[in-house]
Amino acid sequence: MAFAQQQNAEAERMLQALKQSGMVRQEGNHIIFKVQKASDTPRIKMMYGAFFTSDKWTIGFDVDGKYFDSKKQNKPDPSGLFTKTQPTPKECINDINIITAERFIERGVLNMKGKIMYYKYNLPADTQLFRQNYPCKVRYQNTVYDVVFYKGGKTPSSADSMYVVSNNTIAAPTATVRQFEFLKNPDFEMTSTSIPHWKRAGRAFSDSWESQNLLTWKDMNVVSVGGDYWKDLDYERGHHARYWMTSLPKDYSNPWSERKKRTSSATGILFSEPFKIYHFQKSLSFLIAGGKDEANLKVELLRMQVRGTISGNIAMPNTQLPGTQGGRIETGLDTSYTIVAGISPKTAFNNDQFCRVWWDISRVDTSGYYIIRVTDNSTARNEWGYISVDDFRFRDKMPNQYPATDSLSVLKIEIKDFISNEKQSVYVDYYTPVFGAADTHTHLMSHLSMGGKLMYGAPDVGSLMTAGTIHKDYGDPFAKDCNTAPIRSGSVQDALGNCNAAHGGWGLDNTCGNYLRALLINVAFDGEYVHRVPFEVNAHGDHPHAGYPNFVHWPHFSSMSHQQMYVDWIKRAYEGGLRVLVTLAVNNELLGNMVAGDGPMDDVTAYNVQIEEIKSFVNRHRDFMELALSTADMRRIILSGKMAVILGIEVDNLGNYNYAGNGATESKVRAEIRRVYDKGVRYIFPIHLTDNAFGGMAVYSALFAFSNKYARTRPMPDGAPLPPGFMLEVESASDPLINYKVELLSRDLPPGTTAGLTIVAKPLLDFIGEMHFPFLIDLFNCIEGKVKCIPQFKIIQSLLSEPGWDFYNAISGGHVNRYGLSPMGKFAVKEMMNLGMIIDIDHMSEKAVNDMFNIAEEFRYPVISGHNGLREGFYENTDHKINENNRSRSQMSRLTRLGGVFGLGIGESTSQQYLTNFRLALSMMGNRAVTMGSDINGFVVMPSPRPGSAVRYFPSTSESAMHAYTFFGKTWNYNTDGVAHIGLYPDYFQDLKNLGMSKRERQVFFSAADYFVNMWQLCERNKVNVR
Repeated sequence: MAFAQQQNAEAERMLQALKQSGMVRQEGNHIIFKVQKASDTPRIKMMYGAFFTSDKWTIGFDVDGKYFDSKKQNKPDPSGLFTKTQPTPKECINDINIITAERFIERGVLNMKGKIMYYKYNLPADTQLFRQNYPCKVRYQNTVYDVVFYKGGKTPSSADSMYVVSNNTIAAPTATVRQFEFLKNPDFEMTSTSIPHWKRAGRAFSDSWESQNLLTWKDMNVVSVGGDYWKDLDYERGHHARYWMTSLPKDYSNPWSERKKRTSSATGILFSEPFKIYHFQKSLSFLIAGGKDEANLKVELLRMQVRGTISGNIAMPNTQLPGTQGGRIETGLDTSYTIVAGISPKTAFNNDQFCRVWWDISRVDTSGYYIIRVTDNSTARNEWGYISVDDFRFRDKMPNQYPATDSLSVLKIEIKDFISNEKQSVYVDYYTPVFGAADTHTHLMSHLSMGGKLMYGAPDVGSLMTAGTIHKDYGDPFAKDCNTAPIRSGSVQDALGNCNAAHGGWGLDNTCGNYLRALLINVAFDGEYVHRVPFEVNAHGDHPHAGYPNFVHWPHFSSMSHQQMYVDWIKRAYEGGLRVLVTLAVNNELLGNMVAGDGPMDDVTAYNVQIEEIKSFVNRHRDFMELALSTADMRRIILSGKMAVILGIEVDNLGNYNYAGNGATESKVRAEIRRVYDKGVRYIFPIHLTDNAFGGMAVYSALFAFSNKYARTRPMPDGAPLPPGFMLEVESASDPLINYKVELLSRDLPPGTTAGLTIVAKPLLDFIGEMHFPFLIDLFNCIEGKVKCIPQFKIIQSLLSEPGWDFYNAISGGHVNRYGLSPMGKFAVKEMMNLGMIIDIDHMSEKAVNDMFNIAEEFRYPVISGHNGLREGFYENTDHKINENNRSRSQMSRLTRLGGVFGLGIGESTSQQYLTNFRLALSMMGNRAVTMGSDINGFVVMPSPRPGSAVRYFPSTSESAMHAYTFFGKTWNYNTDGVAHIGLYPDYFQDLKNLGMSKRERQVFFSAADYFVNMWQLCERNKVNVR
């Protein structure tokens, strides 16, 4: 049908029919046509051109998962859908709309014999109109026909016509029974007090406005740890668009939970206008919520039956019909409704979550008319005596038969029956909003990174632990007092026991100890640990080692070297509203060698082990978490009430391509990216703490300068002197906000002078190297027993003696890396995009970030900045220097336009700093898509107690009181312990609310799961654009 010549009423009519046929979907004023290939779009434009010329509609096409908006011509259009020239098909074939064809056939205008389609006309203008719409051969139900016109007899009546031809123009159709050919207002979006095209009887079904029917997290019992930071948050129940219908009494003065207590006060029936069912419509589905009561709370499909009636006085000689009275004779129609055979009523699930249910209507008689009847006849007094419905849809297949990539698909999830408290399997729409906080940066298995000695403690019973980390006293002075080989923890004591074997010095009571490692961990690496023994008391700065069962000293917010993600602690974070956990395999080869870790310590070996251990860990705890390999997985997991775990990699040397003799090639890079993808990795960092084959790292720590030199000289034998060179190459920053400089000595030296590091460092290191330690005697390599024999000391000596250090001070202003993405780096990120992976831009140099944005914008592919700060942010640490890794306002703007997510770091601060910067980030991101990226277990100090913090715990009678967390012999108090581990996240959330985090701000924070999954959805969808 030619929409270009139709009036709006007919366009609306056909739009409804097209929606029912499954050819289009409507999202507000967006009309999205589903087409198989790009070459189909010119035909659609020709057939339905009026939509393109009307300001009322915006038209798009869903082509193999791609969406293009016809009114956004300024954006890239990889498919060429909206270019002026279109490829000409080899054979000119026009598809006739199935609804149009059925109507033509019903009127006797069309009939098919063999490969000929016969069109009967009455006026020549009829043929012209047909040829305007179908100028070529016509395809109907996969058969291509040649069209033959022949002159017919009687002209079809205007009341029965799809259109009336008069002077070559089309008039509006006359209203007849055909006004009931489709279900009108199926999603209740046509709003008024009377609910257009639906009728009601009784007191029920008087309410259809979504904004007055918001659920809260409190209604859905989302959080179980107490507090009030969550109770007023809106819970998206999964309805379609804006409006829906409920039988609850209209009472906007009370919240939803209060209205449910009076469900028995309103009963009634809601029924639709009559409609037709067509043979190509295989299913009729709808959304339903409320109580489970098949007898009193139900939705039914009924067939309309009409029969003639007669009444009055029929005068006949000497007789009168029985039951008639005097008066004139009246005739009429008596309408009744019958249940359709094989179509049983549907009821809800004692839950406020809208679920998708459907009927198989493939065998329903298409000659009749039908209605939908919704009944609330419940007098139950248990808060579940009501029913809600929305979005009735006709489709060409069952909803669960659509592929997961189709927007019409459904997800099978588990929800709670709030009467029986049992889990039940239901279906929900694919795009049902998900909820919950997200931590976009954690390291679950970091105890296996860097040689397995830097981070102590395993995340559960069953996790792998490296050799020499489980300290045991066997009561035998000659027995080894630690595990001599990698072993799985067999108890909480194994996992979180005594860290002396890994972190302490060597001794007869600790034969796995290492004094130099203890010195580096306790003084250089974990120097901010509150419980560290002062250096003047203990030469290697030791700390108390006992953990389980009383946890007196660790985990602690200030310690970066002890486990903070034990499974019980993760579960408490989940119980407090955390629903997304991005956890990353991590490694740094230099740190592993410095602490004398166990080899091999290369990045590939490290992340291979961690990937498998993370997957095993998640499988052991499927009662509340699952690994998400796709957005469909993620939606299903969260909507089923679990935590979605996304597996990623954050290492310096992906693929070990920095190693000599293992240079990156396109085939090797593609193979490695696809290999880790096949292992379950969906989140990835192209660049971490060193320059690598893909590009330049962000300059913001002298430690990373060491790491860069070390990584670029691999695989040197441990202890071999490192060659000079390979230092970070920096230049002056163009952004005046960047004030970080690469330096080890004074920051006050005048520009142009050298730091003189080698003049100071070399004699000092030579002196230390000559020191004797008897336990270092090695009859083969170091019979003198001097410090200079230790491989770690040789590494330090090579790094600190590097002449390159003397030239950084000569570069004025803040420092940034000279390098952006390499050609191989640009290839690599496109390969990641081809797989729909989530790409994190953190740790990239300023130039590399710009290169990354340019590629992402070309393909409209979103990226994430998952654990970062802002250049314009507030920092409680006055020594903090703004660096190129921190996000600029322009970068945040580009991130927003792409549909990305920003994870604001929570470390090395209090909740006050986080809230201040959260608000700034919200303003930069359009008040959306800001979450947190903690870097917990990633060697970052967690949030400390805020001065004045007043999180209340039971038995306090405050509405905000929380259940204090106890684990074996330790009960934590956030006001004094801060975020000692991930299980204290809920207390941190409460502190944010106590600080004044508004409902609007908390709504964004606790919608992070939805922002994240929608970003990932764009990655999956737009990967087809990448070339």
